[in-house]
Amino acid sequence: MSNGDQFLGHWKLASSENWDEYMKAAGVGLVTRKVANQLTSYEDWKREGDQWTLHISSTFKSKIVTFKMGEEFDEDTMDGRKVKSLVTLEGDKMVHKQKPTKEGELDSTVTREILDDGRLLVTFVAENKGLTAKRYFTSHKP
Repeated sequence: MSNGDQFLGHWKLASSENWDEYMKAAGVGLVTRKVANQLTSYEDWKREGDQWTLHISSTFKSKIVTFKMGEEFDEDTMDGRKVKSLVTLEGDKMVHKQKPTKEGELDSTVTREILDDGRLLVTFVAENKGLTAKRYFTSHKP
């Protein structure tokens, strides 16, 4: 069972699969999707005690999420949805469930895991849309 330390540090987006379709399912407009598909994105993970902080950044948009493992919290997603979120560690994976506060909006699960080659794989599953996207990050020194 992991304590999550493997996710700590700075990660740079290397590649994506099916990302445009996932953003479309989330209701992201065409112009914003085109911009987002061209950007390099970063994830910076820190932890102080039981408080986790994820700073997602790009030249277009940034966001900071703070949470405690296993405690539900309110989150405004990068695409503007308001969700109830819960992050847990399941084995060596970090599982982030985002439940919509509005009927019919995207219900998603975001799973992070470190692959054998050292990359961070972030898998986005649109639970109510039957869609999966993957984003691969490499360890990066800012």
